[in-house]
Amino acid sequence: MRKSAYNYVILPLLASLFFACADKPVEDYAVGRNQEQIKAQQLEQSIEQSFTQANKIMTEREKQRIQAYAERRNLSLQEASGIFYQETKKGNKTAINKDNHVTIKYECKYLNDNNVSDSTKVVTKTFSLAGDTDVIFGLSTAVKKLSKGSKAIVIVPDNMAFWFDESGEKHEANATLVFDLEILDVK
Repeated sequence: MRKSAYNYVILPLLASLFFACADKPVEDYAVGRNQEQIKAQQLEQSIEQSFTQANKIMTEREKQRIQAYAERRNLSLQEASGIFYQETKKGNKTAINKDNHVTIKYECKYLNDNNVSDSTKVVTKTFSLAGDTDVIFGLSTAVKKLSKGSKAIVIVPDNMAFWFDESGEKHEANATLVFDLEILDVK
């Protein structure tokens, strides 16, 4: 009898102890994996916050450079949709919208007054405002703030100004562009 009590009491107790110990490393592994995931997420958030902070600093510095440029030239710039502009000649006041085709004439320089191309070049261009990829985003944004006949000085920050021209030439990265712009036609 004594042996059978041993089998009924001790063996199940040993078996449960064995299986309880066997489950423990799996739980520890899962906890460790979760801690690694949490650390990785915290690191990712920290990096994202650092990039966000750096972007804010760079944006503020660029605004300061734009304001200094405007002060040196006695410009009264308006800020709208991420661009800066001053209308130097009023147009006909008819709103330009995304469904329009616009013909513009412009000269483009960098904020430091260097020419964008090798020579000072006045460009005439017709494009659709419905997502034409041949025009930088900042320029199409500026056009929507003006009307037919308008002339304006438009400053496009670097985040809205990087593009490839028709020849495939890449223009300076992190370059703020200054356009001397005229709206010739709106259809």
